[in-house]
Amino acid sequence: MADKNPKPSPKPSLLRQLFEGVSTGVGTMLPLPAKILLRDANMRINEKLSSNLDPYTYGENPSNNGGFVDQLRFLGGAAKKYIKAGVLDIKDPTRAAMEKNPSSQDMLRMDLLNMYASKPQIYGSVSPSPYKPSLAKDKTKTYYQSKLVEGDLLSSMLDEDAINKLSKGIKSKKDLEAALSSIGKKSDAGYQMTMTGLGKATFDFGEDEKGPYISYYDKWDLNPLSGKSSAIGMGKEGDDFVTGLTESLGATPPEVYGRIYFDKKTGKPIDPEAQKVFNKAVSNVKEAKEFNEAQSAGTGKTVSSGFSGLMKKKK
Repeated sequence: MADKNPKPSPKPSLLRQLFEGVSTGVGTMLPLPAKILLRDANMRINEKLSSNLDPYTYGENPSNNGGFVDQLRFLGGAAKKYIKAGVLDIKDPTRAAMEKNPSSQDMLRMDLLNMYASKPQIYGSVSPSPYKPSLAKDKTKTYYQSKLVEGDLLSSMLDEDAINKLSKGIKSKKDLEAALSSIGKKSDAGYQMTMTGLGKATFDFGEDEKGPYISYYDKWDLNPLSGKSSAIGMGKEGDDFVTGLTESLGATPPEVYGRIYFDKKTGKPIDPEAQKVFNKAVSNVKEAKEFNEAQSAGTGKTVSSGFSGLMKKKK
């Protein structure tokens, strides 16, 4: 959550409390050997989940009506996936295909899933972040950043209008926000949008001695597309059940937080990799404008400007 701490977690749902009772409440009443067995069983479940689960979707796709039966089908589908992957040790066919030829987003999701299960990354797609939300209470907590997320987030913001605004220079975070915020949906915590590899995440704007910046935040859990927002309309208890199931078995969701700093004079990102994304966006805009101008000159009709012309050329 950009520069703000996530709000305190609400009271766990009844379903989640039941699962926590299995892994923690009951464990407190067991003798030490039994506690060790329970801990080992939890670790094995998480390890199997990290190896077998398709880290994109976790229940049967809901229909548009969002009714009670639809909600139950989603929960039932999620439960079956967890049991197959975590208990029966059956690899999801989509996961198997993903491992043969992973995209950069696949790598990121599989690495985050491994971290969720307290296992090392496979592809090294995330790294410890040098930054923390300014209001973070736990100063020892490690946050993680991803260049893939940063590149995709930045490129999605850089249309012709944004580039024109940035090229005039940035006096403050207010200028940066005016240039780049339109792609997100305003919320209490900043702006929300779906980010590559993270699902629904948050970005915001800030400024410090290094200059104005975009920050992005996501607590990566096992229901990244809806999370606590109940986006598919299955209600808070059902949503908490899906996101909390394996957390109650000892998993630890990694928290992703990073920043993209901008130079006030040039309006360009400071980081070299982010500069490449920026320069590519500028090149795309110029190419699209040249194509549109050529089309307009040849037909006498005005062609829509911006990326639409570029996309027509690429087809």
